Amino acid sequence: MDPLKLRIKPNPNFERLVKVLRREGTPDRVPFYELFSNIESEVLRAIGKTHKLNRTNRANKEHHDWELCRGCKSCMGQCQFGAKFYSSTLSKVYIDSARCFGCGVCRAACPNDAIALVPRDEVPEAANIWLKKTPK
Repeated sequence: MDPLKLRIKPNPNFERLVKVLRREGTPDRVPFYELFSNIESEVLRAIGKTHKLNRTNRANKEHHDWELCRGCKSCMGQCQFGAKFYSSTLSKVYIDSARCFGCGVCRAACPNDAIALVPRDEVPEAANIWLKKTPK
């Protein structure tokens, strides 16, 4: 079966889930597109045929507070994109801006609250990675 010809029915619980997540503050921290980060690209294309997806909505990036990071590496195991690296010289974890999707999953694993999400365009080394300007 050609995945591009699939008719995907919207989940009836989607709106309710979004309302619950908004109340908890989650959707504003995790870009909608990143919820699909583990889905095969063929499936994403099929979803895109019936649903409007903003594929350039990778607006966030993780930011480490070097003062708070204790180098415990708890966040490293949570990063599915391989964006976390440990510096034995500094005894700290650092983030590769080119690999970071800004999903925020690692943030929950940090016992020292050393990770925050920041707008990607405010981080010079990440500002032009993935983020496409859409015409107004």
